[in-house]
Amino acid sequence: MRLRREWRSLALGCLLFGCCGACAHRPGAAWEKPALVRPDVMPGNFSWRQRVELRFAGRTRVFDAVLEKSGTRLSLVGLAPFGGVLLAVSLDGSRVSVSGPLAATLPFPPEYLLRDVERCYFPVFDAGSPADGVRTRVVDGVQIAESWSEGRLQTRSFRSLPARASTRIVYGPPRPDGGYQSVDLTEERRGYRLSITTH
Repeated sequence: MRLRREWRSLALGCLLFGCCGACAHRPGAAWEKPALVRPDVMPGNFSWRQRVELRFAGRTRVFDAVLEKSGTRLSLVGLAPFGGVLLAVSLDGSRVSVSGPLAATLPFPPEYLLRDVERCYFPVFDAGSPADGVRTRVVDGVQIAESWSEGRLQTRSFRSLPARASTRIVYGPPRPDGGYQSVDLTEERRGYRLSITTH
């Protein structure tokens, strides 16, 4: 029975992500290891139910997920429609672990999901939130910029210097708890887009 569930999850993963040579990430391809920060730089803990939409190479894939941060651990779990786990990727301190049948079918290494989640939700400036305006800083050769309006974050971007391509994030309406209902991330260099809705 367990083997049957695993095969069903793998088959579902292939349906969700195409499992084609053009889309699946291949070990050794030109994807450098993403720079991750320790989860405890993000104050507090949370557990969010989300809908993730991935667009890559003309394909669109959608799945439900749970994003959870607790102390020094950050995890993203992709859920199968009929129960079970399709993908689990976590960062505990500085140690990354990946499991689940979707890991090999994503168009990029699963660690990039953690990097993108951190870029969307983690603080990147030491100072408090401004009411309005644009602020920038450079960290480890990456230029980070934020635009704010009426005390709310509108956009955030990451650009590796001196490259022109960047990761751009657009924030949707606020939630009652101070978070954001939706976040849209476009990775220009790698050619994919993530749209995340938090319930």
